[in-house]
Amino acid sequence: MSQVVTTTPTNTRSRGRGVADCYLRFCAAHLSEMRRHVAARRFNRLRRIARVLQGNTARLGLTQLARLGRQLEADCDARNLRSLRVTYAAIAHTLLLLCRGRPIPVDVTVGPPPPVKRFPVTRKG
Repeated sequence: MSQVVTTTPTNTRSRGRGVADCYLRFCAAHLSEMRRHVAARRFNRLRRIARVLQGNTARLGLTQLARLGRQLEADCDARNLRSLRVTYAAIAHTLLLLCRGRPIPVDVTVGPPPPVKRFPVTRKG
């Protein structure tokens, strides 16, 4: 089943923001920090941010951002500055689209629950 995550535009001042909105604001705040680390070639610090981005976005089902986070982490490990800049630009573009309220696909599988495993229990005593 295909679903999308939609957010309210960032210029609205609603008190009841969802988890996705709060997380996107968190990610957007890290963009300038990531840009500074790319410019200064601080691969270890950038790798830590990429790890957090990849893990948290995967938990939310934002597979496109999670994939970009993994790519950014791999670029940091390889110390490939050209690829690092391209991946950073793709992350910034995706976050900008999300912050503007544009939906992106979310990988969510919905189906029957897995079968329950039953184990025999015997009482002693």
